[in-house]
Amino acid sequence: GITLIEVLVALGILGIISPVFFLSLQTGSRATQILDEQVQAEALTRAQLESVKTSLYLSCNPTPCYSVITGIPGQYVVSVAVTIIDTPTCSVDGNCNTLQEVKASVSRPTGGGSNRTVLSASVYKVKK
Repeated sequence: GITLIEVLVALGILGIISPVFFLSLQTGSRATQILDEQVQAEALTRAQLESVKTSLYLSCNPTPCYSVITGIPGQYVVSVAVTIIDTPTCSVDGNCNTLQEVKASVSRPTGGGSNRTVLSASVYKVKK
């Protein structure tokens, strides 16, 4: 038969093992959430940069002029920043505003009124 000591030993072993088991489940769940967030951010960033690359060259001086993609999930924010890169001879040859660095950033609200950047990437756009 099962004695009281055997039952207490079994309960002690279960008491030690169960928190470790639940902690590993929580860690696995958090890792899955982080991976899902990164995959979604990469897809949004790629879509935004592809949209910019396929659009016509727009003279953005100084505000961003490329539109943000539509269909963004509510928990993400996509932003576009344009930096104009001029050559050193721009004022001499009049060939200004012909190269842009377009940076797309995907962020998520942190709950405190600010956003946490998940992923940023850039492409260069040349006026032809």
